[in-house]
Amino acid sequence: MRSLVDQELRQLQGHSSQEAQISFIEAVSQLPLFGYTVYVVLRVSSLTLPRPSLLGLNRQHLILMDPSSQTLCCSIALRDLHRFHLLRPLEAEGPPGLELNYGSADNPQTIWFELPRALELKHTISFLLDSSGPSL
Repeated sequence: MRSLVDQELRQLQGHSSQEAQISFIEAVSQLPLFGYTVYVVLRVSSLTLPRPSLLGLNRQHLILMDPSSQTLCCSIALRDLHRFHLLRPLEAEGPPGLELNYGSADNPQTIWFELPRALELKHTISFLLDSSGPSL
C-alpha cells in the first residue's frame, strides 16, 4: 500500500493541483476496499478465514478480506441476509459478536464475527437494509 502511494506521489510531481487530485482519486478508487466501510474482525466462525480479517460493508455486499494480501475471502450479498443478531462476548473482557444467517432455502448458512464494533456494524446493516427494501 505504501509503495503504491509513494509511486503515485512521484508521478504527481509537476502536475497542477487539479490534475494531482484527479490522479489521486483514480488511484485510490482502484484499491480493493474503496467504497466500503471497513471493520476489523478479530475472530470468525469459519476456520478457513484469516484472523484477524478486514470486513468491508457497502450498500450491496459484506466482504471479508485478508489484511496482509487484501485477497477477497468471503462475500455475502446483503439481499441474501435473513436474520442477524448480536452475540455476547466469548470471553469476559472480549468484544461482542454478530451472527448472520444468509443464503437460500436450499443452502442456508450461518457465520459469526467477533469485533469491537459489532453493535455499530449491526446498526449499519439494519440501516442499509431499511433504506433498500424490506427489513429483517
